[in-house]
Amino acid sequence: MDKYYDTKADFVVRKTNDYSKFKKLLGNREVQEKRITQIMTSIKDNGFLNSSIIVNEKMEIIDGQARCEALKRLEMPIFYCIHKGAGLKECIDLNIKQGNWTLADYCGSYAANGNENYIRLIKLMNTVKTQYSSCYAIAWGRIASGGFGTDDIKNGKAIISEKQYNQVLMCKDLIDLVTKKKPKGHELRLELTEFAYAFLTSGADQKRIMLIINEKMAQITPYHTPDLILGEITRLYNKGMPKEKRISFDGLY
Repeated sequence: MDKYYDTKADFVVRKTNDYSKFKKLLGNREVQEKRITQIMTSIKDNGFLNSSIIVNEKMEIIDGQARCEALKRLEMPIFYCIHKGAGLKECIDLNIKQGNWTLADYCGSYAANGNENYIRLIKLMNTVKTQYSSCYAIAWGRIASGGFGTDDIKNGKAIISEKQYNQVLMCKDLIDLVTKKKPKGHELRLELTEFAYAFLTSGADQKRIMLIINEKMAQITPYHTPDLILGEITRLYNKGMPKEKRISFDGLY
């Protein structure tokens, strides 16, 4: 039977050795074995961990999955608090404040709860194999600018339509080539989204864009501002082109 401790707060801390009562919250990220091992090592080296985990009234873990598993393996008691009504939103909010989750964790969480936008985003990531923020920027026809879309992805507001999904798939070969040809010292996130932006520009010769990446990417100065990179792409694209076929990619943005 659980023991109760009055903490003179708005909640009660409970103690138990019944590990079977704790459940995984649907949409919560998977627990990394490395994290569990770190906690177990810390407990062995520094003593008992009495930091309470947080659960809801269904005993679904809102915060403290790794701690719960570590204590279970060590056969030590678990201290926990019940936060009635808490769910995935509270779980994510806690991790945003703690800075523990990656974009992959957020996407996996929302996808597990059936959000089609995140299901598409994960499918894209598994296909094109690039950063989530870059993939999202390409889907929206944006160049890399201050982590475009990062907050939307974290807050469950990301939108990836079927059209946008297919737009990113069109850039798969380009993404592979930029990743392969990126010179040392160049920032992949910036140059990837800029080349994709040029590639998807109406009227652009896509084969010419691919040729620039394959043969002339090293000529691009490793700038750290999108407009300057687009200026370099514009210069290389228009070199030797008839005037009527030239495109100012930096002027379009």
